[in-house]
Amino acid sequence: GHPAPVLYRDGTGHPLNAPDGVLLGATTGATYGQAEVTLEPGDLVLLHTDGLVPGHSSTSAMDRLLDLAPRFGAARTAQDCVRTVMEEFGGAEREDDGCVLVARVTG
Repeated sequence: GHPAPVLYRDGTGHPLNAPDGVLLGATTGATYGQAEVTLEPGDLVLLHTDGLVPGHSSTSAMDRLLDLAPRFGAARTAQDCVRTVMEEFGGAEREDDGCVLVARVTG
């Protein structure tokens, strides 16, 4: 599963509209959709698979991700943001693979 990407801007986060198809990963015969969003310096975009938060409903997982906005705002790099995600979600056992991608607009 590929939940909607999350855009963090000015200390808050909100889910973006997910394009059709696979957002992360590679698989035979996958369709990769496209969507366009204008990003601004300081914006952070987080993509993740539903395996990131095993056993939680998508609403619960999204709420937890949105609550990370202040911590992302204080992070110096995208790598620090990935560490934050892993601190929040990394301890649970998974039935499925989890994947996270964080991109920060720096200029």
